Amino acid sequence: MMTTKRPPIACFAALLPWLGLALFYSFAWHMHRVFGGWPDRIGTEGFPRPLLRHSEAAASLFSVNLLALLIGLPVAVVAGASIPRLRSAHAAAWWFGVSFAVCFFLMQLAPAGFLRWWWD
Repeated sequence: MMTTKRPPIACFAALLPWLGLALFYSFAWHMHRVFGGWPDRIGTEGFPRPLLRHSEAAASLFSVNLLALLIGLPVAVVAGASIPRLRSAHAAAWWFGVSFAVCFFLMQLAPAGFLRWWWD
């Protein structure tokens, strides 16, 4: 019997929050470069098209991560606990949850002006 080497699903589960963090900080850098600082007002009105797309991508990936945390994580834990074939879901859920927590903490280290704009 031939087996193939595949990365464990836990690696893929942990990757999503890290991609979101990279997109978040690259967006902050992009915004600072375009405006020479942080915007004085909330919203994306007046953003150049590439910055607007970058903003939408960062916000969308953050939303996907948050939904995965609030909906996908509990489902994976329950499925892993109740269906023996899905025991690997526990590891993937754990890695995703830890990665999300670490990335969320690292997001809070962004410059205050950007964070104020991001959360408002």
